Amino acid sequence: MVLLLEKQRLKDDEELFEIEIKDVFKITGRGFILAGEIIRNASSIKIGESLKLKDENEIKIPVISITLPNYIVGEDRLKQIDILSDIPEELAKSLRGKRLYKN
Repeated sequence: MVLLLEKQRLKDDEELFEIEIKDVFKITGRGFILAGEIIRNASSIKIGESLKLKDENEIKIPVISITLPNYIVGEDRLKQIDILSDIPEELAKSLRGKRLYKN
């Protein structure tokens, strides 16, 4: 039983999309931009999906818009991502330096 749970955890980690939030700023009337660095991109994130705060699964961050500020066609090393989300200001400010994920 333990072996099966460990295999499932490893599989979940392999399919993980994870970012670390580097900066947060507000766009009046739209929400907050969560500017981050992609840590792991074994899966993808789409508009309408939610990210979770690492170690606090009950907090969900809805994805309204996605921008890749340093996107270059054919470049395979994308690291920066900006996510627009309409969340409370205190939550947005608390995310700086934390990791969000989706699996």
